Amino acid sequence: MFEFDWIWLVMAFCGGVFGAAVGALPSFVLCGVGALLGGLYSMSTGSDVNLVDTWVTWGPLVGPQTAFGGGAVAAIYAKRRGVLENGRDICTPLMGCNAPDVLLVGGVFGAIGALLTLACANIPTIGGHASNNAIATAIVLTMMLGRLIFGESGLFGKVAQGTNRWEGSDAGCWLTWQHDWPQILIISCAVGIPASHLALTVPASGLILFGLGCIIFTFMIFGAKVPVFHNIALASLLAVGATQNLWWGLAMAILVAFLCELAAMLFCAHGDSHIDPPTVSLMLTGILQPIFLATGLMKPAGASWDATPVIMVCLFAIGFPILLTALRSIKPKRASVSSELDEAF
Repeated sequence: MFEFDWIWLVMAFCGGVFGAAVGALPSFVLCGVGALLGGLYSMSTGSDVNLVDTWVTWGPLVGPQTAFGGGAVAAIYAKRRGVLENGRDICTPLMGCNAPDVLLVGGVFGAIGALLTLACANIPTIGGHASNNAIATAIVLTMMLGRLIFGESGLFGKVAQGTNRWEGSDAGCWLTWQHDWPQILIISCAVGIPASHLALTVPASGLILFGLGCIIFTFMIFGAKVPVFHNIALASLLAVGATQNLWWGLAMAILVAFLCELAAMLFCAHGDSHIDPPTVSLMLTGILQPIFLATGLMKPAGASWDATPVIMVCLFAIGFPILLTALRSIKPKRASVSSELDEAF
């Protein structure tokens, strides 16, 4: 799917311009439409390969590695340029800024995202398994590069004095309604179980649940507090595809959901640009899964059943809530007198 071609690179540039023009998140909704249509096509034909996924879902025009990444970087550039109020705003179509250079920045970073995807896809395998999720890794690297070039908060953001990085607040948070561990655990199980079951019993269903998770962002664009679960559905799909084990699908669903929240508080909540937490979580599970497979922790499809995935489900479901609670109970350092005086004057 990822082979270098000059036309392909030009189209990736156009995809980045498109992502900036319509907004990063609206462009991702179109990626979800492609995933849904591609899944329905695969179910109806029994084919794993279709032009919808090749040219729409993961293609150079609306694929997230070009349109979503390029659009997000264009937003922080627009903030620095003074034509957008919030550099983390990935919902606003930047065509309305009436600034051609903003669109061009989106195009440049769309092309960079495509090249990074190609580079990541050619990293040597681990035990015969792809060593990373090339698209997710490329998106994260693109967004990080954009922040380092155009942002002012640094890679990990600036935590306000007297604030616990992990606890969050209305201002220092990613999703206030998907922030506490009970919410995260429930939604990860509620999506991970059906996603794993579908992947196990109807493999041709492919990216249908992932697509629905992307399309539901339409409601978020208009202010609705909808759940974010496309990463959960995709992590479950990939785990079950590798192991044919529903328990591993559920384990990876819980893992990716909690990694998403940790990534949100580490990179996004206190930063001045958007580094996408779900994509960071998919990048991390894309690295961990081949390691699990290569070390034998994850048994490949066809292997005899063992209790490891059940243990991992319990470990993740109990361990991550404890970890989050512990991190959020840390008392932040009190601002020094000199710092308080500096802020006062």
